[in-house]
Amino acid sequence: MNSFPKKQFFFLFLIIALDLLIWQIGPLIAIANKFILITPFSRIATIGIFSIVSLFSIFKINIRKINFNKPLSLFDKSLLQAEIKSLKINFANATHFLKTQFASYIENSPHKKIPWYLTLGPSQSGKTTLLSHAELDFIATEQFVKRFTDDTFSSTSCNWWFSSQGVFLDVPGHFIDTDSKETSSSWFELIKLIKIQKKHYPLEGLLLVINIHEIAKNPNNTAYLEALQKKLITLQTKLKGHYPVYLIFTQCDRILGFNEFFSDLGPAERQNYLGFSLHHEDDTLTTTDLFNHEFDHFLKRLNQRLIWRLHQEPHLETRFLIKDFPIQFENLKNTLANIVHQLSEKLTLNKNLPLQSIYFCSGTQKGEQIDKLLHSFSPLRPSLEKNLTTQLVQAKPFFIHQFFNHILTSPKTFSVKNAVTIVRTPFLGYFLILLPPLLASIFWVLNYKQQKNQLRMATQRYDDYQQTIKEKTLSPHALLMGLNSLQTTLLFLDHFHPSISVGGKHAKEVEKQKVEASYQDSLHKKLLPQLFSILEKRILSFNNLQAKETYASLKMYLMLGDASHFDNAYFNIWLLKEGPTLFGLNTEDTKQYYYHATRALTSNIKKENLNQEVIQHARKILENIPYPLLAYELIKANVTSETLSFFKSKKTFNAFYFTENKVDFSEIYTLAALTLIDKQYLNTACNDVATGNWILGKNAQTILTTEEIENLKQEVIDLYLTDYINAWQKFSNTIQLKGFKNFLESDLMLNALTGENAGLIELLQTISKNTAIPTLKNSLPETSNFTAFFDELSKSRLAQFNKASENTTQLTQTINALTRLSHDIHMITAQSNQDATALGVAQQYIQNIASNPITQLLQLSTTFPEPLKSWLENIAFGNWKLLLDACTREMNHTLKDLIMPYYLSTLHERYPLFKNSNLDTKITDFKQFFSPQGLLAYFFNHSLKPFIDTKKPRWSTIKLAGMGLPISNNTLLQLERAHIISRMFFPDGGDDLKIKFFLQPIALMPTLKSISIHYNGKEIIDLQQDIKLSTWIWPSENNNPDVSVDFVNNEGQGSLIHEKGAWAWLRLLDASHLQKTDDLKKFEVTFDLNGNSAKYLLIANNSINPFIAGITDQFRCPEKL
Repeated sequence: MNSFPKKQFFFLFLIIALDLLIWQIGPLIAIANKFILITPFSRIATIGIFSIVSLFSIFKINIRKINFNKPLSLFDKSLLQAEIKSLKINFANATHFLKTQFASYIENSPHKKIPWYLTLGPSQSGKTTLLSHAELDFIATEQFVKRFTDDTFSSTSCNWWFSSQGVFLDVPGHFIDTDSKETSSSWFELIKLIKIQKKHYPLEGLLLVINIHEIAKNPNNTAYLEALQKKLITLQTKLKGHYPVYLIFTQCDRILGFNEFFSDLGPAERQNYLGFSLHHEDDTLTTTDLFNHEFDHFLKRLNQRLIWRLHQEPHLETRFLIKDFPIQFENLKNTLANIVHQLSEKLTLNKNLPLQSIYFCSGTQKGEQIDKLLHSFSPLRPSLEKNLTTQLVQAKPFFIHQFFNHILTSPKTFSVKNAVTIVRTPFLGYFLILLPPLLASIFWVLNYKQQKNQLRMATQRYDDYQQTIKEKTLSPHALLMGLNSLQTTLLFLDHFHPSISVGGKHAKEVEKQKVEASYQDSLHKKLLPQLFSILEKRILSFNNLQAKETYASLKMYLMLGDASHFDNAYFNIWLLKEGPTLFGLNTEDTKQYYYHATRALTSNIKKENLNQEVIQHARKILENIPYPLLAYELIKANVTSETLSFFKSKKTFNAFYFTENKVDFSEIYTLAALTLIDKQYLNTACNDVATGNWILGKNAQTILTTEEIENLKQEVIDLYLTDYINAWQKFSNTIQLKGFKNFLESDLMLNALTGENAGLIELLQTISKNTAIPTLKNSLPETSNFTAFFDELSKSRLAQFNKASENTTQLTQTINALTRLSHDIHMITAQSNQDATALGVAQQYIQNIASNPITQLLQLSTTFPEPLKSWLENIAFGNWKLLLDACTREMNHTLKDLIMPYYLSTLHERYPLFKNSNLDTKITDFKQFFSPQGLLAYFFNHSLKPFIDTKKPRWSTIKLAGMGLPISNNTLLQLERAHIISRMFFPDGGDDLKIKFFLQPIALMPTLKSISIHYNGKEIIDLQQDIKLSTWIWPSENNNPDVSVDFVNNEGQGSLIHEKGAWAWLRLLDASHLQKTDDLKKFEVTFDLNGNSAKYLLIANNSINPFIAGITDQFRCPEKL
């Protein structure tokens, strides 16, 4: 079939892009201040002319002379040609082998079509190594498959791997590593050959192989992913199918802990597959969502195996590697999820998702292991840099064979869809070139209908408003809605450019003038009268106790009636303040009402006739107010009432609260306002009161003398300074530090107190800046007006805050301590397991009592006055309590989930912990639990020991800030008893369980001739008067741990005491009579049977006598602290 030249395709798409560009940005292009392309018709004509001219320019050559069957050859390099030729020969030989010889290898069904899979991946990803360890019945064909012996390296050409279950094509990594033109040519040639091959043998899926070691080392290197994306998009598109993708991560054995975690697996178990399926019945989930869900379940399975491996592994260093291996995998989750996202959602060709399953296996490559946890914080992992050094990986395959069988035999959740090849002819070019004008015409028709409908809606909106405006009384909200509707209509008409047949431009202008006239009419006949009416009613409702409100409203009323006094900024502030109560509008509606009102006021420059009755009522109220109070109200009306910036800070909200429900601190009571009032507003206000102004009117009373005005100033400033002190005292008395109940709340509070613009510093600076007497004296004139003011300040609580602000050294140390604590608390909140992280922080604090931030804050608190002293104490005590509670939860969790299950399954209700039990504890289980490197000692040393004082005869908790770990006396006693058991049975401090002791006969009954003891293949016979010392070692070194004592009387008759089992010696001594001596290492033991008895001296060789009663048998594992 003919194909369309790609070069002409490029020009076709370029023309289409230019057509779309004309349609989109044409209305924005102006020539000589005229927008010639603003109408759809002008744009359609331009696109049509441009398309027709381009059509004849492109197809002016004779189409019949174009050889569409000519193969694409962009490069004539010899190496590229040789590679393409090699590919063709390779596929031809494969097809010949499949048709002629392959059927003889298939016994059951020689005529069936064998499915085959494409194996893809970057260079050095381990594709060839993976196939070589698949252990399938591959057919040895020298021309297609190279057999490997010692090491397997990357292949450089396509290799076929044939088996009776399926065929695998191993594609070299360099085919997809780069996007070079040479590589792309080889890739396209390979796709052509695959497309031919799949007609005879169905392609079932793609095996995508990625080296997990490389992505773990360089998680930010995504260059290979981009190349892989492009190649997979090309593959899916060219093959016209939707093939399931199996994602395989190789060289997992190079992740630290992998070999140790799975070292207990036998050869058969190593052949199982390790991974999970991404098939789910819920089609709404993305592949990335499925991956996250299944990966979490995968980690749970690893963690379930973790406990078993920790129980079975005797070596401590290996336990560290085993313990951290699931975390190593978890730290790779985001990197793997990014790969899944890049190779799934971005490659989706329909609603089905391409990824079928994910597998993890070993590449058996030699190299260094990586440790994702080497620099992370882990309090239970000591000596990281010493123990977790670089190790070499053992060449042993893991989890390969079965996942190949799983792929070959599992049902496919994706159907492979093969499409019919579409025949492309040169006429497609004509269609594409004429498509933009056709689409533009369709858009023009749609635009015509839309404009017509919009114009109809605009007319309807205007008609609806006319019906609404006919009502005699409108609420501010109803009027505002009508004005907004008209404004919206005007904005639409401003941007409305009608097409040829939509009434013409004249209809638009007529409609716009009609709407504009109605809008202006509503502003002057509805809005302004409403505004004046509301203000008049407001003023008439005032009485003598509302001087400030009366003055502000009268000022606004007079201002609206006289343009010479109008202050737009004052009007805005007044309206935003009064809008909710006076007009019943919210903040956003008030802003819109202000917009319409200012348009009305600025366009109405004539002087309004104001209601003199309203003015006289307001002025009469103001005349009845004493001069000092009136002057003070005038000052407050002129000075800004903005809230203090400290209250607007987010850090203030997160760090502090006020005991009163609402504290609104105005900037009028700041040093800046105080200075301004003293220098400017005080004189103005007093003179206005004395002589009058445009708001108060002319004062008909006697003009005040200079002395009277000075006295008036003093009275006014005294009123102001009293309110000034009261405001700041209320501020200091009601502000409190926020409490916290968890780490997140503590983190928010500490972050607000510290860092840039620290809340604590800002608080002290705000108070000091406005109330510190030295600061005030430097800014205010040296007059007697402020003497009483300074005396009052020095006696108030504000002086305590200012004193703290002056102590800069202690304040800096406090901020540093708070910053350290904030860093640690924030680190805890950032972790998924907060309790484990908190345990590590608390251990650091308890081990460094003198230098930790808790101690520092408590020490620094003594240098500050109240309330700062209490604040710092609450922060220290509260956070230490949070840390101790988290430690308790974490250690209780370990006891419940790790220690107790092992204890209950191996030691509970068993000898020697339970002396009357017939069941014995296995020696290995006893060692695993009680040895110095055992389970209980590991828990104590790495979790609990920093909190316990073990230097004294009786253990006790170490206290910080007066609080220690809340551990019960019984739990502490049992842990101390476990420590003694460990020293009794493991004298060398290692894993070797050993008790060496001596027996020396003291006295045999006269009726006895001899007594013999048999143990561990050894026999000791003691006669009357014998005093020789015999040496014994427990446990037995052979397979006969039984012990027996044989009594022989003078008549030669014998009687026997016999104990069986690993604990036979201890059971024998428990059944005998033990008596203490003055020496703690010596006991007198009496063997007694049927009236025959023999007394021996039992001498222990261990540092602590293991035969002391009430130690081992009294131990009971605690379930919680």
